[in-house]
Amino acid sequence: MWLFPQKGRARADPKSATKKPNGDLVAPKTLPFVLSAWGTGLQLGAQSAIILAVLILWGISLAKNGITSAPEVPASLFQGGADTALLKARSVLWTWIPGLIMSLYSAFCGAMFDKLTSHQPIMELQQPAARQDTCTTCHAVHERHRKGWRRLVPSILLYGHRQTGPLKDKSTAGMTILLDYTEHWIPIANSIFAFRNRHHLVGACMLIRVLLLFTNGLASSVLSPAVIMLESDINLRSFAYFDGWLASTKYGDSNTPSTVRPAFDIVSANLAHGGSQYPWTTANYSFTPFRPATGGSVPPGNLTGQTFAFSGVLDCVRIENEKLVPSGGGSVVVTPNNDKANSTFVDFTFTDRGCEITQHVLVAAFPPRYSVTWANSSCPFESGSARYGLLAGQYDASEQFLLANFSLLSCKPFIYNSTGTVTVTLSDQENTAVPNAANVTGYSVIHSDILYPPINATVLGSYQSDFFRGWITNLPLYSINDPFASYYSDNMGELTYSLAVHRNASYPFDKEVMQGAFTTAYGAVFATAISLSAYNENTTTNPQPGDFVGRLTVTDRRLFVVPGPAIAVVTIMTLTLLITLWLVRYVRTHQEQLLKNQDLIFGHALLVDKSDDVSGYLRAVRNDVLLKEKQRIATSPAGTVLNGATTKVEEGKAGGDRDRDKRILEKSDLRDHAAHTSALSGWECWLDDEKQTIRLRNPHIDHAEKNPGELSGFLEYSCEDMDAS
Repeated sequence: MWLFPQKGRARADPKSATKKPNGDLVAPKTLPFVLSAWGTGLQLGAQSAIILAVLILWGISLAKNGITSAPEVPASLFQGGADTALLKARSVLWTWIPGLIMSLYSAFCGAMFDKLTSHQPIMELQQPAARQDTCTTCHAVHERHRKGWRRLVPSILLYGHRQTGPLKDKSTAGMTILLDYTEHWIPIANSIFAFRNRHHLVGACMLIRVLLLFTNGLASSVLSPAVIMLESDINLRSFAYFDGWLASTKYGDSNTPSTVRPAFDIVSANLAHGGSQYPWTTANYSFTPFRPATGGSVPPGNLTGQTFAFSGVLDCVRIENEKLVPSGGGSVVVTPNNDKANSTFVDFTFTDRGCEITQHVLVAAFPPRYSVTWANSSCPFESGSARYGLLAGQYDASEQFLLANFSLLSCKPFIYNSTGTVTVTLSDQENTAVPNAANVTGYSVIHSDILYPPINATVLGSYQSDFFRGWITNLPLYSINDPFASYYSDNMGELTYSLAVHRNASYPFDKEVMQGAFTTAYGAVFATAISLSAYNENTTTNPQPGDFVGRLTVTDRRLFVVPGPAIAVVTIMTLTLLITLWLVRYVRTHQEQLLKNQDLIFGHALLVDKSDDVSGYLRAVRNDVLLKEKQRIATSPAGTVLNGATTKVEEGKAGGDRDRDKRILEKSDLRDHAAHTSALSGWECWLDDEKQTIRLRNPHIDHAEKNPGELSGFLEYSCEDMDAS
C-alpha cells in the first residue's frame, strides 16, 4: 500500500513470518487494522464517499427541483395495503438510513481515534527518538521553505506534536503510565487535556469525535420532503363543441325534450348548501372541455389552456309601486278566486324598457311566502326579445297588493360566448384523461360575444336563438311539490329564496338581497345546464379541433436536500478527512514507534517485565499515600474514620499498623493520587530499547548515591511485607 512503508503492513506476510518448530507461522508485529493502510484507506474512502454523496444529491436537488418524488404516507399505521407499506418503507430511506450510516461511520472513526489515543503512552515513552526524528525532518522542511508563508509550516501538522524549547531526554510518568484520556466524562474536557499535554493530534481527534456526535441527527435532517408546483408544456385538444339542438333535446332525440332539473339540484347543493361545482363549471361560466392531445392520462394536477366559455347574465330592474299605477303606465287588478282557500288573483301590468308585460299570481293566507319566476318571450326585437323576472313577498291582507316586502324584478337575459384561459384541477381519484374529472380553479376572459338576444333579425330564427328563447321560456315551468313548504315557488324561485336565506336569514325578502340571489342563481343554473347537455362530442359532426399548447402544473411532494444540515455534515466530514490525512502522515512517520505498543494486560506485563524501576515506583506511590494518610490521621479527632482507617488503633492487636496500612491502600485510588501529585507524576519515564522494558527515575534524587530502595525518600514498607501481612 502507498499509505505506509512495507514494514507497516496490517496483514502478515507469510514469507516474512517466523517458522515455529511445529511448522506453524509466527506472525510479526503489525499495526492495528484501524491504523493500518487498509483501515485508514477505508476511512478516507468512506469520508470522501459521504462528502461526494451529499454534494451530488444537493446538485440534483437544485437542478431538478428535488431528487425524487416522496408520496405522502397515511397517518394511520393501519391504513392501506402493500402499496402503503412500500411508501412507509421509502420514507425510511431519507430519515433513518442516513442517520444509521453516520452512526456506523462514527463508530468506525471512533475506533481509529481510540487506538491512536491508546498508543499515545508508548509514543511518550520513546520521546527522545521520536522528537529527534521530528526535529530533523522539521529542520529540512524549514530549510526548503524559507520564504513566504511556507516558512511557517509547523511540525504539528506532520507529527502530531510540536517541540518547543530545549529537548528533554525523558518523558514523565504523568504523560505515560499515568496518562488517562477517558477520566473526564465531558468529551471536550479530554480534548483540552490532550492539547495541554501537547498531544495535538489526539486533541484534534477528540474534537472531531465530539463533532461526529452531531452528525447522526444532522444526517437524518439532510433530506426532507416538500410540496412544490412543477410546470411543463402539454399539447391540448378541445374535443367538444356547443350544440344548441342537442341542448334542447335529451340525448339528441327530438321527441324527448331535455330537462334542466338536474342543474337545479346541483346548483342548490352548491350555492345554498356548500356542495361542489359541476366539472368544467363555475357559478358564472360553462367551459368547453379539452384533454391532452395524445389521449393518454396525465398525473393529478392543474391544466391551463385557452377555450370557450358560455355564461348567462340578467340585467334586472325593480318594478316599483309607482310603475304599477295608470300614471306610471301600469296597473294591478285584484280578483277573488272564490275558493275554499280564499285565494286571490293579483294581475300586474307594467312596461319594462319597451316591453309590455302582464303577469299574475294567486295569493292566499297559506302558504304565507311567495317566490315565483315568470318569463315573456314576446317582447319586440328592439327591446331585447324576452324578459325573465321574479315576484316575491309575504302575504298580508292589509297591503294594497296583499303582499308585504314586495319585490318585482324584470330582467333582460343575456347569453355570452367568451374566449379565455381556464385552469382546471384534475382529480386524483379518477382517470385524468376523462374531462369530467376536472374542476375549474381559475379563469380570465380575453374576448366576449353576445349570443342572445340576437344582434340582428337575420339570426333571430337560428337554432341557437330558438334554443335560448325556449330555454328561458321553460324555466318557470319547473315547479316543486313539497307539501310541507311554507312558501309558494317554482324551482328557480325556491333556489332564489334559499340563497337569500343563506345570505340574510333575518330578512331574506330584502329587495337588494333578493335581486342578488336571483341573478346569481340564474347564472349558476344556466352554466350547469350547458355543461350537462349542450356539448357535442360526436367526432363526425365536430368541426376539426385545433391543437394548442397549454400548461400542466403538477403538485408533487419532492425530496430536497436541506442546505443547513448538508453544509454542517460536509464541513464536519471535511474536517474529519483532513484530520485523517494528518493521522496517516503521523502513523507513516512513527510506524516503528507505534509497533512497540502492547495491548491488553499481557502486553502491559511484557513492558514491565524485568523492570525494577516499576516496582520501586509503585512502592513510592504506596508510601506517599500512607504518609499523607498518617498526616491526616494525626491532625484529625480521635475515632474519625479516614479512608478505611480510624485515628485510634486498638491496643494489644497484633499488626495493627500493618492492617491499617493495608486497608488504607485498598481504599485509595493509587493512580489518581500519583497523577495529581507532582512529585510522583514528574518522575522520568522512558522505554529501554535494549531490554524492551519501562524505566522510571526520580529526577530529584542523586542516583549515584541512592539505592533503588530509597527512591521515594520515605519508604516504610516493601511490597513483600504488605503481602505477608
